[in-house]
Amino acid sequence: MPQLQSTKVAVVAGTGSSANLVASSTGKSIHVWQLLVTGTTTDTVSIVFTQAGTATTIKVAVTNGTIVLPYTGAPWAIADVGTGITFTAAATTTLSAYYTIGIGG
Repeated sequence: MPQLQSTKVAVVAGTGSSANLVASSTGKSIHVWQLLVTGTTTDTVSIVFTQAGTATTIKVAVTNGTIVLPYTGAPWAIADVGTGITFTAAATTTLSAYYTIGIGG
């Protein structure tokens, strides 16, 4: 399996309302390559981003454990240039996103 290099990691706890997973970066796009969702209760996490001008939502259900969206070589989320990736999760849920920020789309 290919290895992911030069990534950044964002570890963010839920708040019960929308929050930044990866903040926008002027003139750059964001690619999320791997995601770990860990919760101590039953929760459905919504991950929201804009790709090619279209708002997209990924929903991940977690129950007392960890769900891994593994690195496959294809990103799980691609945010348009200048847009970020947000999420909504319970305060008992933590997301760990492995991502890159690049120039252009």
